[in-house]
Formats: sequence, structure tokens, C-alpha cells
Amino acid sequence: MVIQFAGYKKCGKTSIISWLTKKLTEKGLKVVVLKHHWHKDPIELKSKDSEQFFEDGAVLSAVESHGNMNMSFKFPDLDIETFVDFIKFMSYDIVLVEGYKSEDYPKFVLLRKNEDDEDLEVLKNLTNIIDYIPYCPDIEEREQHYEQVLAWIKKNR
Repeated sequence: MVIQFAGYKKCGKTSIISWLTKKLTEKGLKVVVLKHHWHKDPIELKSKDSEQFFEDGAVLSAVESHGNMNMSFKFPDLDIETFVDFIKFMSYDIVLVEGYKSEDYPKFVLLRKNEDDEDLEVLKNLTNIIDYIPYCPDIEEREQHYEQVLAWIKKNR
């Protein structure tokens, strides 16, 4: 199952994905997270050697220790389908995607506090929208919306 979370900057996409990752992992599910890195800056690695290989031009550079792997890769025009194909060898239950607004996976759209009409019109034209999540500064109110997303995942998984 692949689920997207779309919205403009500072709307809470990372927060909901982090919360869902914890909750789903607690339930024994294996979660993969894909964040659309829209910045032009290179992605940092924690290993000097693997970082050097990446800077030297490797399309994928990884470091593994005791079953944990940190990897970065760069493929021109990488889309979600290619990523999902890439990770098929892994045993996972769900992929949570931050961004990639134009893709057609089931998605939840997060709204900002001061969304203007033009922003809302763009977001309303996205495909496969399950629901909109309003901006909520109150943590308890926000988590009520998160719980609704979790319930949708349980029902549709």
C-alpha cells in the first residue's frame, strides 16, 4: 500500500508521517517513507566514505551496520513507481510518501493556516484525494485527524 501526503510547505506533512510511522511500527507493520526532496542541495550521508562515493558520482551510495542501512541515490526523473519497484525486494507493509502531488496514489491533503484561494484551487485539482486535513495548532485536535487517517489505513490495507 502506498499513501501520499500532499500540501504546501509548513502544513504538517512531516509531522503526520512521523506520527503514523510510530503508530504503524508499534502495530508490527514495516513502514517505508519516501520524502520528495525538492531542494537542489545534495542529500547528506552520515558516513564520510559513502558521502565521498556519492560526491564522486555514484548513483547509489550506502553504508550498512548490523542490519541498518543509510543510503542515498540519485536517478534522473525518479518517480514513485520506480522507487516502489526499487524497494520490492524489501519486505514492507506500507509506503508513506511526502510530496509528489501529481501522482495518483491515495492521498491526504494537508492545509496551512493561511492558504490562499490560488493554493486551494491547485490542491483541489489533485487526484485520488481521500480527505483534507485542516491546519490545527492544538495537538489533541491534530491527533484526532491523524487517528482518522490511521483508521482509514487499517480499513483499506
